[in-house]
Amino acid sequence: MSIFVFFVYLVFACENKQVDIRCPSGTTINILSAFYGRNNQQGCRNPVQQTRFGLTLRNECSATNALSVAKSNCNGKHSCWIKAHDSIFNIPCQRGPSKHLEVEFECRKH
Repeated sequence: MSIFVFFVYLVFACENKQVDIRCPSGTTINILSAFYGRNNQQGCRNPVQQTRFGLTLRNECSATNALSVAKSNCNGKHSCWIKAHDSIFNIPCQRGPSKHLEVEFECRKH
């Protein structure tokens, strides 16, 4: 019998900051999901506190290319970083409350 254990990680950064993604030795990054934008009227707030405990949020504004940006920057690497900035993402809303970047990933063995 084989037992496989894996962890899914979530990293978060407010606008103009960056997420740093790192996997243990012998593993590489596999991006599962990514979001850049805002999903509330309060600006940059930790999404774990908002979405993981049953609160329903409207998607106010989101980048259409967040997943492809995260994958192209990080998939298959041991470590990477992504800046949470409008110039990197296709974002339709420039004004209003601040935005954030969240990336969900796992570390896969080679």
